[in-house]
Amino acid sequence: MKYFIQTFGCQMNLSDSERICAILEHLGFEKTEEISSADLIIFNTCSVRQKAEDKVHGMIGNALTLKRKNPQLLLAVTGCMIRKSSTQNSEKRDKLLKLYNKLDFVFRIEDLGVIDKLLFEIVPDLDLNIMADEGTLENYFKIYPKYTENFKAYVPIQTGCDKFCTYCIVPYSRGREKSRNFEEIIKECEQLVSEGVKEITLLGQTVNTYGISRADKISKNFEKYGDFPFVALLKKINALQAKGLKWLRFASPYPKDFSDELITAMSELETVCPHAHMPIQAGSDEMLKAMNRKYSVAEYIKLVAKFRKKIPNISITTDIIVGFCGETEEMFEKTCSLYKKIKWDMCYPARYSPRIGTFSEKQLKDDVLREEKAKRWRKLNNLIKKYCFESMKKFLNKEEEVLIDEKKADGFYYAHNAHNKIIRLKLRTNLIGKFAYVKIKEVKEWLMEGELMENNK
Repeated sequence: MKYFIQTFGCQMNLSDSERICAILEHLGFEKTEEISSADLIIFNTCSVRQKAEDKVHGMIGNALTLKRKNPQLLLAVTGCMIRKSSTQNSEKRDKLLKLYNKLDFVFRIEDLGVIDKLLFEIVPDLDLNIMADEGTLENYFKIYPKYTENFKAYVPIQTGCDKFCTYCIVPYSRGREKSRNFEEIIKECEQLVSEGVKEITLLGQTVNTYGISRADKISKNFEKYGDFPFVALLKKINALQAKGLKWLRFASPYPKDFSDELITAMSELETVCPHAHMPIQAGSDEMLKAMNRKYSVAEYIKLVAKFRKKIPNISITTDIIVGFCGETEEMFEKTCSLYKKIKWDMCYPARYSPRIGTFSEKQLKDDVLREEKAKRWRKLNNLIKKYCFESMKKFLNKEEEVLIDEKKADGFYYAHNAHNKIIRLKLRTNLIGKFAYVKIKEVKEWLMEGELMENNK
C-alpha cells in the first residue's frame, strides 16, 4: 500500500512528518509523491495562520473527491488543527469531523505511536508489519524519523510551549513545554553525522529554554548540565565538527531567553551559524503587553545591540503581526520606526486572524478592519524589501561558502549560506547536498545570484 503525506506550516511540522513516514514505512507502506495513487493520505496540519487552515480545507476537499471514486482510500488528519481534549480543542476537532465526515481518523502527533492500532481498527484485515518494539513508540521523541534529505536534518529537542502568547494556539495544540532527553539528542545527532549530514537544525517552540521549563525544573532531569542546558547541548553537538558536522542552527528562539552565555557560545562555537531569528511581533510596548510577550521594545533593542557587538556579521531576522486586537495607527507606526532602527535582515509578516481557543479569540476584540490590516501589511512589506535588499548588498562581489539544497523547475540550483541567505546558481553538474564556494554576482530583494568558483575542490 502507498501513502501520501502533505505537510503544512513550520519546520517542526516537517520533522513530525518525517516521524510519520518512519512509522508508516515500518508498517509496510511505501511513499508516493502522487496523491492520486495513494491508499492512505495524511494531512499534517498547521493552524497558526488562517491561510494555512484554508489550504488544509481545500486539499481535504480534493481528497474527498478521490475517495468518492475510490471508497477504499483512507484519509487522516493530524497536527495543530487537532487539539487536546482538555481544552476547547475537542470542540474544534468535532467541528472538523462534522465538516469532513468521511475522514477515517484523526490523531494527535504525540499519539503517533498508536497509528498501527488506528489502522487495524478501521481495516481489521489490513496486512501490516508487526511493530518491532512497540514500547519505544509510546514516546514520540524515540521514534527515529525517515529524514527527507541526507545532507541536512531537523532535530526536535523540545515540544509544547509555556509562553501563552494571547494570539497563539501552540500551547493548546502541542501542550505544555517539555524538553527531550539530552543524551537522546546527542545520539541522534551523532547518528546523523555518521550518515553524512552536514547541517543540523535544532527545533523547539522556544528552543532556547531547553531544559529550564517548569516541567524540566520539577523533574530535575537537566540539573547536571548547569544553569544553561541549551548552551551545554550546543557545545556537545559542536564537538561533532571533528566527525563532519559543518553547520548548526536552531529555531525558533524566544527573545527574552537569550542569555549572555548563549550569545557568547554562538560567537565562539565554530559550527553555530551567524544567524539569529528573534520574533519581535510588534514594535510598541502596548501591543507586546496585549500579546503577552514578556519583554519590552527597549529590552529587545538592547538584545540586538549585544548580538551585534559580540557577532558583528550576524544576520538577524524576525516575525511581525500587523492588525492585532487594539492596534492603532500610532502603534503600527512605532513598529515601522523600530524596523528602520534595527534594519532586520528579513521579516516574516502576518495579518492577525483569530485562532479558535486562544485568549485573544475568546477575550479580545478583532477590531482592526481587514482593509486596514492589508494596508499596514503592504507598508511593512515595503520596509522589509528595502532593508532585505540592503542586507543582501553586503555580500555583493564576495566569495561565499554555500550548501546547495535543490534544483527547481526553473532550471536553477538553489543554495544557502551560513547567514541563511538564498543564492541562485546555474550549474552544469548536480551538486545537491554539497558545499561549494561561489562568487556573488548580483543581489536582489529576496535572493542573490552566484557563480561557481573555479577553485572548488
